[in-house]
Amino acid sequence: MKKEILELIKARKVFFDGAMGTELLDRGLILGDSAERFSTYFADIIKDIHKAYFDVGVDVIHTNTYGATKISLGKKMEGKIALVNLRQVELAREVCPKNGYVAGNIGPNAALLERDGGEYTLQMFQEAFEEQIDALIKGGVDLFSIETMYYLDEAKLAVKLIKEKCNLSVAVSMTFDKGVEGYRTPVDNKTVQECIPELEKAGADIVGCGCTLGSYEMINLAKEIKKIATKPVLVQPTAGAPLNIGGKNLYPITPERFARDMLEMHNLGVEALGGCCGTTPKHIEKMITTIKAKK
Repeated sequence: MKKEILELIKARKVFFDGAMGTELLDRGLILGDSAERFSTYFADIIKDIHKAYFDVGVDVIHTNTYGATKISLGKKMEGKIALVNLRQVELAREVCPKNGYVAGNIGPNAALLERDGGEYTLQMFQEAFEEQIDALIKGGVDLFSIETMYYLDEAKLAVKLIKEKCNLSVAVSMTFDKGVEGYRTPVDNKTVQECIPELEKAGADIVGCGCTLGSYEMINLAKEIKKIATKPVLVQPTAGAPLNIGGKNLYPITPERFARDMLEMHNLGVEALGGCCGTTPKHIEKMITTIKAKK
């Protein structure tokens, strides 16, 4: 019987997967469409991506449910949210090895709150999250991974709801921009020092950062988080800011450079490592082999 993820993370470094969205784009997803709707019709592609990450040695893959709420998917998918989430867990489970882990992936609702000129309240976010969380639990995920959050209150809300509904471990990654005032969340302008303790207090079992910043840009951010966090830390950088060449987004950070940067974060004591936008199975494979070679 495999260990619970927090037991594994105490024993050794844990490796998460890389990007799903940009991998889907490379396989024909129309820009502006939903990865979750796309995957309903292209199940084999989703499974191939999951399997590619498991094949290079990752411990944890994310379900393809990053934006699978009624707010993010909109009216066209009304009444089908549970089915979308359940199907994505099923696809991940079909290729998950006995020692692998499937993380129920929850992203931001991609909407502004009323306080910032938007049309949504935290209560509306709660209703959207509850529908998704219930389906992911029913599907049988091993843990939850809340990613790329730019509202601290939204991240805390997602953690609270999960903890009320089950005993599964929860990882939470905020996204931070680097400005003249240091690292801050893009919308509500929260610092690392504000976010990490609040996430831990809300019940997060693993805390960290992901997206927005490339691997070399995230090293100093990882240092700040490690100074504050009392829980294990997860980092998931991008492969750099995309460059649009010939109508296609290309990411500048190579697997070799990504691996060197991730090794540096490993040496800082970061317990869990993975990738975000633009990172491929090649990036993750190079990261894993580089880190294992330095033990």
